Amino acid sequence: MIYRTKDPDTTQLVEICLTSTFFCFEGEFFKQTCGVAMGSPLSPIVANIFMEDFKGKALALVHLLPKLWKRYVDDTNVI
Repeated sequence: MIYRTKDPDTTQLVEICLTSTFFCFEGEFFKQTCGVAMGSPLSPIVANIFMEDFKGKALALVHLLPKLWKRYVDDTNVI
C-alpha cells in the first residue's frame, strides 16, 4: 500500500509505520511481513478506511440489501 502525497518524506514515513513491526513469540523475535503492522496507531485508521470502501462497493453490487450489517474494526456480521 503506497500513499501519494506532495511530500515524499511523508509517504515514506506512513509506509514505514504501516509495514515495519517486529514481535516476540515464545522468546523468539519475528518480523511481520504481510499486512498492516500489528499495534501501529495507524492500523485502525487504515482498517476503517478500507472497510468503509468495502461496504460501499459491496452494497452497490447486491440486488437485495442486507437485513443487518454490523462491523467492528475489520470484522463484519451480515444477514
